[in-house]
Amino acid sequence: MPAQMTSTAWGQGVKNALTIGTAMLVVWGIITAAVVMIFEQPIFRTIGVSGAAIVLLAQLVFFATWFYGRSVAGPVLLDCGPHPTWWLFLLNAALFVLLGLMNGLDLILKLIEAPEATWTTILFSIGWPVIMTLLVPYWLVMASGRLQMRENGIWQYWGLLRWSKIDSYHFANDATLMIRAKGFLSSRIQGALPVPPEQKQAVEELLAKHCPGAANA
Repeated sequence: MPAQMTSTAWGQGVKNALTIGTAMLVVWGIITAAVVMIFEQPIFRTIGVSGAAIVLLAQLVFFATWFYGRSVAGPVLLDCGPHPTWWLFLLNAALFVLLGLMNGLDLILKLIEAPEATWTTILFSIGWPVIMTLLVPYWLVMASGRLQMRENGIWQYWGLLRWSKIDSYHFANDATLMIRAKGFLSSRIQGALPVPPEQKQAVEELLAKHCPGAANA
């Protein structure tokens, strides 16, 4: 039976989203302010183009990490199924396709009405359509992700966490695997992976084998 979304995973997911979202908004705000001052463009257009730049960079990092992780993860030792909210990710992909088409059509109509638009105006008008379009493949990858115990680490739906990078782990009462990785962000971001109850023991055995000494109460 596939894992169900747990209250522990929801709670930790919200905390992680707030941490990452806050950091992204700060960076977005700094870049937007700098571009407004340099190019003297309306702030709404500037927010779009600076956001598109951030999304593009994030997408490049995400897919580079995703491809590399898949290439070095090794054989599957245990497959724990898809993400409990995979259908929501798929819905997001469809939504962003629609939003991309709507924003693209709006941009085309504006250019038809104002054919004398300069390259600067065009550049600062494509930000929102680009953001919407770039996020479609991201959500498709999220929807297709699976939780797997691999030979070289845990495939966390869309990224590999090597066994050696696990600092500590424990299971919450609702069979949610809580993982803290080694690194700079480990004090703020913690993984919360819902595991099918019938596979909890098998996951524990693999963790004990590959991460001796990392378990905590």
